[in-house]
Amino acid sequence: MKFDFVMRLYLSDFYIKMIERDKKTTKLKNIDKIKQVQKVCNEHIKPLSTDSTQMLKLRYISGLTQREVGEIYHINERTVRQRTSPTIRALKSELYEVLGDEFSS
Repeated sequence: MKFDFVMRLYLSDFYIKMIERDKKTTKLKNIDKIKQVQKVCNEHIKPLSTDSTQMLKLRYISGLTQREVGEIYHINERTVRQRTSPTIRALKSELYEVLGDEFSS
């Protein structure tokens, strides 16, 4: 599972819809793993400021570059990186622990 994909799922709340739908039909085989991914993402993303969370959404859902995100916020690319990189690094590390070989960054 690619990091970008995990971020898009989490930031778009799509994983919640998947869990709710599949609870009813018992089709979801990896619900525990999805819940673990959700927990890891919550631990790292919920404490962020609204602006930092929005920057992640612009990067991973809208597909903007760090420079483009900086232009929207009237800050430079380095500042965008400083606000988002620590969270991304920590997430990648913990997601690898949860997903093991299934995870690729």
